[in-house]
Amino acid sequence: MTTYATPTLQPSGRGRFKVAATWQPDGFALLGEVHDKGPVGWTASTATGLPVGLFPHRQAAAEALLKHAGYELAL
Repeated sequence: MTTYATPTLQPSGRGRFKVAATWQPDGFALLGEVHDKGPVGWTASTATGLPVGLFPHRQAAAEALLKHAGYELAL
């Protein structure tokens, strides 16, 4: 069964955001964190610290974490 979710970003420090997957009616799962790397973009890492990649902006990094965790992006 496919779960469609939306990435939610919550500030957790300078240039850092916690990322969670949220879905209806009341689903929530912490996925990891994205970090601002200045002119090179944003990095994403899972809640256990595994790197997911480098992305041009934080929304792309959050969406990559969502996909990495096995969720489909809700429109």
